[in-house]
Amino acid sequence: MGKSTRLCSNQAHSYRLFYSYIFFMMLGAIFSTQSIADEAPNLISNGGFDDASGWTVVSQYGPDVDGNGVVTIENGTATFSETVAGSWTKHMGIYTSVQLEPGIYQFDMDMDYADINELWGEVYIGKSEPQANSEYSGDHQVIKAYNSWDCSSIITYSGKASESGCDSSANPGQFTISESGIYYLLFRSGANTYGSKGVILDNWTLFNVSDTFAPIISLKGAETISVYLNSIYTDLGAITDSGEEVVIDSSAVDTSKAGTYIVTYNATDSDDNDATQITRTVNVESSYVENVSLLTNGSFDDSTGWTVVNQYGTDVDGNGVVTINDGKVTFSETVAGPWTKHMGIYTSVQLASGKYQFDMHLDYADIDGLWGEVYVGKDEPQANSEYFGDQRVLRAFDTSSCPSVTTYSGKAIASGCDSAATPGQFAISEPGTYYLLFRSGANTYGTKG
Repeated sequence: MGKSTRLCSNQAHSYRLFYSYIFFMMLGAIFSTQSIADEAPNLISNGGFDDASGWTVVSQYGPDVDGNGVVTIENGTATFSETVAGSWTKHMGIYTSVQLEPGIYQFDMDMDYADINELWGEVYIGKSEPQANSEYSGDHQVIKAYNSWDCSSIITYSGKASESGCDSSANPGQFTISESGIYYLLFRSGANTYGSKGVILDNWTLFNVSDTFAPIISLKGAETISVYLNSIYTDLGAITDSGEEVVIDSSAVDTSKAGTYIVTYNATDSDDNDATQITRTVNVESSYVENVSLLTNGSFDDSTGWTVVNQYGTDVDGNGVVTINDGKVTFSETVAGPWTKHMGIYTSVQLASGKYQFDMHLDYADIDGLWGEVYVGKDEPQANSEYFGDQRVLRAFDTSSCPSVTTYSGKAIASGCDSAATPGQFAISEPGTYYLLFRSGANTYGTKG
C-alpha cells in the first residue's frame, strides 16, 4: 500500500543513513547463548491449562450445534471432542485475553490428533471479544494449524503447530500489532470429525519478538539495502537535497516474504512540479542471524582472550585469586574474610551500534558481604583500579541489595538481584572495540568461591 510523507528541506538534510538494529545477542556458556524467547515472558497466563482459569469455551457455529462438539480443560490439556460422530456442525472454539503493545509476536502451541477427516483448525486474534454461536475471525489469522483440504497429508500429527507444515506463510504463528490494548486469542476447529482421539492442545505460548528483527529505518542515498523477514516497515524514503519542500510517495515492501523488491518514489515540490523518480532495491532475506554470541571464548575452554585484573590496589595482591580451568572461571580467596579481595576478569568485543543482551551462569554458596557486577566500556581496564567502564551491564549479586540470595546457581539475569526492567541489556551508540568486565569483591567469596 502506498504512503505519503511531507518533509521540509531542513528536515530532509537532517536524515542520516541508518542500518537495521543489531539483533539481540546472548553471550555465552558461563557467558552463554540463549534465545530471546527463552528469556521473554509468555504473555498467555495459563497456556499450560493448569485449570480452566482465563479460558472461555465458545460455540463457533450456532445454537443448533450445541452438544455435537465439546471442549474439556483438564489434566493440563484442552481437548476438542465430538458427541455426534461425523456431524459437520461441530464448530467449537476456546479463547483467552492478552495485553499487547505495538510490535511483532510469535505464537505457538502443541497439538496432538489422529485420523482427522475434513477438519480445520485455526488461530485468530482481534480486539473484539468472541461471541457465542458466531464464527470469530478477529482482526487477522495467526496460524493455520491443520486443514484436511489444504494439508491433506497431515491427518495425524503430534508437535508444534508452527512446525506442522500446514501454514504456508514464511513465519507461521507470527503477527504484528500496531495498537496497544487488550486482544483476544482464539483457536477454533470444526467440520466433519475430530478423529480417533480428539484434538488435544497444550503449551500455548506468545512472545514479543520485535527486537529479534531489524526495523527498516529511513534511508538516504543507499541504492540497495538488505533487510530480514518480518522487518518493521517505517520508511524507505530517499530525500532530495533541494531547498524546497518535497512529497515522497512510497510503495511498501512486503517483508513477510523473501525476495527482491524494486521500490520507486515520486519526489515533487509542493506544487507537484518537477517530479523526480527515485528507485531503491530492497532484498528481503530468508533468514536472520540468530543469537550469535560475540564472545569468542565465553565457555572458558582455556584462558584465551581473558585477562585477570586486580580491582582494588597493590596491597590486596594475594587475598583473592581467579583461575580459569575445566571450562569455567572461579573467584577464590587466599585469605579468609578480608574486605580487600576485589578481583576482575575482562575480554574485548567488537560492537556495532545497537542493543545487546548479556548473560552468564553463576554458582556460589554462603557468600557474605559480597558484590558482583558487569561493566562495559571503551577504555581498557587497568590493574589496581576499579573499573566502571561507560555503563553497568548487570548487577549479578550483592548481599547488601539482595541479602536473600547468598546461595544461587543459574543464569545471572534470573537471580533477581538486578532491578532493571531488562537485566543484562544495554545499548551501544558508537561502534568500536569495547571491554566487558566482571568484578567481585568485599568480604568472602563463600564456601566454594
